[in-house]
Amino acid sequence: MTLSGNSQLISRLICFAWLTSIILAFSACAEDLPDCTQIFLDRYEMEPYHNETLGCRNYLHLYETDDFQFAIIFNRCADLVPQMLIDCNGNDICLYTTEEGCFELVQEAKDLGIIGIAE
Repeated sequence: MTLSGNSQLISRLICFAWLTSIILAFSACAEDLPDCTQIFLDRYEMEPYHNETLGCRNYLHLYETDDFQFAIIFNRCADLVPQMLIDCNGNDICLYTTEEGCFELVQEAKDLGIIGIAE
C-alpha cells in the first residue's frame, strides 16, 4: 500500500468514527423520555382514540416537553371547568389556565394529540 493509500484509509476511518459518534449521540437522545400513553389509558380507564366523535365524553390530550410527558383530561361539554395537568406518575402538575406558568407550559410543549377517550 502506498503512502496516499494509507492516507485515504486513515481519512475513511476518521470519517467512519465521526459518523458513528453522531449516530450514537442522536440515538441516545431519542430514548430519554418514556411513552406514557398506556399508563394514562390504564389509569383513567380510557380506550385508545381512533378519531371517534368526542361528543360529551372525557378525552386525554398528551403533551411533551424536553423533560417529561403530561396529559390533560378535557370534555367539550364542560370546557369552563379548569383542567389539571397530570404527569406520568399521576401527580398533579398545575391547573390549566388558572395557575401561573401552566398555560405557558402547555403552549410551549409539543402537542402529541388526543390519545384516549372515555369508554
